[in-house]
Amino acid sequence: MMQRAIYQFNADWDDYEDYAPHVDAYVNDGYDQVLYALTDYHLDDLPVFPTLTTDNPEEVPKVPQWTHFPIADYATYCMYRNGNPQKQQRGQEFLRRFMDCLSKCGDLKGKCSVNTETGELTFRQSLPQFHNYWP
Repeated sequence: MMQRAIYQFNADWDDYEDYAPHVDAYVNDGYDQVLYALTDYHLDDLPVFPTLTTDNPEEVPKVPQWTHFPIADYATYCMYRNGNPQKQQRGQEFLRRFMDCLSKCGDLKGKCSVNTETGELTFRQSLPQFHNYWP
């Protein structure tokens, strides 16, 4: 997700070094919002929901796969929101996609349970195919 956020921000490479140290914080903030929307837990509320520290494949958020791109979109929005008005405008589409995801997560609240030992989310019904919604 961090790599995707950086890739999406690539159009403004001159500013990348200013924002790169914050990408992991932005990704974790988006992850926290999605996790809370689904479960009422925040990151680090339980040991099974640690913050992400690197972008390696073994360290992925414990939320459904279809939320990963919107979390990267949120991180991209956060990089853009700190820029001039043109950059802020570019970030609005990334924010819209993330907010759509949060809305869908809110629709699923109460329909999933959390294994507090493993962090595994179990949904009481099959999930809609939201993953086709995001590019």
